[in-house]
Amino acid sequence: MRRLMTALVAVAAIVATAAAQHSLDTLEIYVLLNRDGSAYVQEQRDMYAGRDGTECYIRMYNLGNMEVSDLEVWEKATTADGRDITITYVNEGGWDVNRTREQKALRCGINEVADGQELCWGLGEPGRHKYYVGYTLKGLVKSYTDFDGFNHNFYEADTPTADYARVVIRLGGDYRRMMAQTADSLFEIPRQEKNCNVRDGVLTIADKTDSTIVERYTLEKLYVEEDTLGPDTASIWAFGYYGSIIFDKGYVLATTEQSMSQSDKMIIMCRFKKGLFSPTLSYPDKSFETDVRELAFIDSDYTLDDPGDGSMSSIMGGDTTPKWLRILYMVLGGLCCIGLPLFFGFYALFGKRIARWMDRRKVRKLLGDAPTYYYDVPLDGNLIQSRRVLRAMEPSADESEMKLVEAYVLSLVDAGMLEVTSQMDAKGETQSLFHVHRSGEMQVSRFAADDRPLLQQLLSLLYQAAGDDHLLQPRELKDLIESDPVTVRSFARNLRDLNDKQLRPAQITRDMAQQVYGFWKYLKDFTLVSERALQEVALWNTYLTFATLFGIADQVRKDMRRIAPDLQAFDKLTRQIVENTDAAVLYSALSSSIMDSCRRTIYYETDAERRARQAREVRERRYSGGGGRSSFGGGGGFSGGGGSGVR
Repeated sequence: MRRLMTALVAVAAIVATAAAQHSLDTLEIYVLLNRDGSAYVQEQRDMYAGRDGTECYIRMYNLGNMEVSDLEVWEKATTADGRDITITYVNEGGWDVNRTREQKALRCGINEVADGQELCWGLGEPGRHKYYVGYTLKGLVKSYTDFDGFNHNFYEADTPTADYARVVIRLGGDYRRMMAQTADSLFEIPRQEKNCNVRDGVLTIADKTDSTIVERYTLEKLYVEEDTLGPDTASIWAFGYYGSIIFDKGYVLATTEQSMSQSDKMIIMCRFKKGLFSPTLSYPDKSFETDVRELAFIDSDYTLDDPGDGSMSSIMGGDTTPKWLRILYMVLGGLCCIGLPLFFGFYALFGKRIARWMDRRKVRKLLGDAPTYYYDVPLDGNLIQSRRVLRAMEPSADESEMKLVEAYVLSLVDAGMLEVTSQMDAKGETQSLFHVHRSGEMQVSRFAADDRPLLQQLLSLLYQAAGDDHLLQPRELKDLIESDPVTVRSFARNLRDLNDKQLRPAQITRDMAQQVYGFWKYLKDFTLVSERALQEVALWNTYLTFATLFGIADQVRKDMRRIAPDLQAFDKLTRQIVENTDAAVLYSALSSSIMDSCRRTIYYETDAERRARQAREVRERRYSGGGGRSSFGGGGGFSGGGGSGVR
């Protein structure tokens, strides 16, 4: 047992070590749009830097006529004495990727590649970091014949992917007003040409050379002068991620609602009315509607009449109902609001219990006044049918899937399809493992027809997990989940369906009820029954299987030890289980591992399945009147992107 636990701890340590590598907890991207169509972009990355890799990167591919400039990187840190400091990275201009981690530390630059540019900076020491990356994106907002706007990929997930991400877009103005946004905690102060400081609601800009304050602004006054974004000035849509996009307090807010996967994107498309911008980049022969929006909507969840207002669609019209009828509606609505929840709440809590109680009363009548013991295996050894009959009669019967799995594992061991064997590990210590025999060697005929399909599937699952040596290692079920989750999920769903299926009272005969209930009562009173035939000893393995199925295995094992303290005359399986040897614990551990795998995969989705489900959910919400959702599909024709992560 100790060796088994050591192996499990080692597996957990490996998983924990892998999980302790790079992680991106939060990504916040703030975009300040200037009047000429350029944008100041600031990314805040709250992440854990592992020991692998040397640098972070943001790929700026597919930019067309757009340009990236003024890269700056800094991070916030806390000194040993508790002071908060800002560490500014040295901008090297060009960037050499073929350097060590130490050589790249506290440095940043732009790597020119065939597909575009990569904004790079050193990882620094392993541990938590909060990186700030600022740059100017020239030509983001472009002028078209009908509208101004853009369709841009602000983030494309790579390793590590963001657990949470958001993009904030707001209007700026000139350079001074961009500085003023610090009062709203939306932007850090860029440190480019001058030193800036915000204190007591006042922004001061000082010359870097002699620190003389050359400009001073009251922030509240600057806010009043700023324009805001809303449905009257702009339209917004989002693609490539599961989340929302809305107008909020004069700016655009796009947020994810679950962790992102590799290649997920945050593509934001904004359309602005004319006069809001004077873009330097113009397309006099192109229309935003036909050349940008319609292209982006292909394969998306949006329809061409989507307003792009980022708000919940209204489903209520004007109210022309007479006053007396409105009062009547309010009274009836109030009664419904009180009465219906009470009714459904009562039904949810007690409805099934009442129905089960009534069904059990019908079935128990089949037993007569004095139920008798039944000494043979009930229903010719049909495990699942015996379980269903007992559940229909006895409220204390265990209904968990775990008991069914444990009983099936014991059945496979008893049939010789699973066998405990010993093996020397790398340290020279002996460990107990399961040897899984070939699926084709299974004597299917010895099991009841109702049990055969799931038993066969369980054995095939274990055989596949065990690999070429047919020895089931502690980690191999977990490995199978990652390599072939669909197979494990198929077994999990069949197990759930088999376990959940119940018998109606009309399906249970008197003979079925007397056999199952009499046998259950016999096992419950095992030490109280004085007369036993010698052939019972040969059935003890089956007794243990049924006791496990019924959820009374611990009590039956204790009873067996009291009745026959010397178990040497019994077979190996009976001794192992009744004496609670390491092998018996191994059986239980295997059953637990199978159930853990089932729980992990019953709702597990492959990447393709997850994307399809999320697209379907977004579509359903949109068609049911929900607004402000992003579309997983679509977004074609976007600029930017190419991946962002650690290497």
